[in-house]
Amino acid sequence: MNLFKNIKGETIAETIIALSVLAIGITLSSVLMGNSLRNMNSSKSRVVAVNIAREGIEAMRNIRDTNWLKFSSQRRGCWNHMPVPNPDVCDGDPLNSIQPGNYIVYKDMDFRWRLAPAIVALKDLSDVYLVDIDTNKDTSGDSLKDNDEDMYNHISTTGNPANEDAIGRDNAVDTGFKRTINISYLTNNGGTGTTTDNRMVVSSTVTWVRGDANHTTQLTTHLSDYLGRDNLTD
Repeated sequence: MNLFKNIKGETIAETIIALSVLAIGITLSSVLMGNSLRNMNSSKSRVVAVNIAREGIEAMRNIRDTNWLKFSSQRRGCWNHMPVPNPDVCDGDPLNSIQPGNYIVYKDMDFRWRLAPAIVALKDLSDVYLVDIDTNKDTSGDSLKDNDEDMYNHISTTGNPANEDAIGRDNAVDTGFKRTINISYLTNNGGTGTTTDNRMVVSSTVTWVRGDANHTTQLTTHLSDYLGRDNLTD
């Protein structure tokens, strides 16, 4: 009789141990799966951020190239001309050049790259949105024409909703990313320059928040007027 009692006791103990091991295994698996999902989401966000930052660099290169073609007779004075609603006029005045500072780069209603200060009237305009650029066409296939996420763009460029020219601003979804373009200049000897120098330093910085952590990615390049490169000493 005692033998059966001992066997019964051992069976219960073994069952408890087995269930405990199983519970620990399930818990560890859940933790690993959760970490894996978080890492996947984090990697996805970083890829998106890098692409948004790269677009900022390419937009500035497009502005430089457009100026180079439009103002071929005044390339030295107009290669860094500030893109304005009427960009066909440039007198080479440095005051009309892109000044050092922080900007947002966006596409206007005519699909042209424009610049605007990153902060206007104490308002941060750096939020990046997914926008619907053609509300007459359903590009997502959901039978709705005004909710398609066609491209990234900044939707506020003046801080005044009555005076905005960003494309898609009336049909926008906040992505949680922010992008700022910092502009500065270098002299030929590598020091800090002015808008009359022929090397622009462009830094495209994208920030976002995931969980309790702030994340940042930054890309930097140099743009020039293509002329006078043989005079550089650094």
